[in-house]
Amino acid sequence: MGDVVSADIVFQNAVVAAGNGDSYSAHFANALVLEVTGTSASRTIKFEEQGISGAWYACMGVKRSDLSFASETTGTDELWEFDLRGRLAFRARISAVAGGNVTVKGRAIVSNG
Repeated sequence: MGDVVSADIVFQNAVVAAGNGDSYSAHFANALVLEVTGTSASRTIKFEEQGISGAWYACMGVKRSDLSFASETTGTDELWEFDLRGRLAFRARISAVAGGNVTVKGRAIVSNG
């Protein structure tokens, strides 16, 4: 059985305005579990991966509560899972937020076995 290593990432931390946030270089990660929390009355979070050109593209994830697929969410208090194999970088871009803040944190999983 191989070793499993994880890295915690803060993509957005109590943000109150739209913005790209921080990205994660996913070169060696296999998976990412993402948590969306906050106090905002409404929000839109777009899940994106970076292409070789440097451009950002929509990235599908699975919402753990109902196993639905989407490249964005307007929800809160959610867990999402992403397959990072072969991806260069990942971000959770806030395209809209109103009436409070949004936090998006994740844990990347690297398994070498």
